[in-house]
Amino acid sequence: MTQLKEFSDTANVRQCDKIDGGYTVYVNASPVGMRESDQSPIPLDLIKPSHVIADVVAVPNETELTRATVERGATLVNGFDMVRGQIDFIAKYLVSASTEQ
Repeated sequence: MTQLKEFSDTANVRQCDKIDGGYTVYVNASPVGMRESDQSPIPLDLIKPSHVIADVVAVPNETELTRATVERGATLVNGFDMVRGQIDFIAKYLVSASTEQ
């Protein structure tokens, strides 16, 4: 979270146990959503078309949160998008680690 705060002096970045609205970007950085029985970690009625919702859950590809985000017209960054953004870094690390042995 401190890294996010470095991008803006005015950004209100915080971890919370109860999400009550008032933000434009919501991030689920937990495993909630990986099981079919999991409820959304973000209250679905808070999601507006102007919001950005990021969900680190990659499997399953679709969760209650990601479905609701798309249905409400908000911008979605799902777990697969996040993994895809890291592939080059992971590959470079693995190649360099294998050549060090």
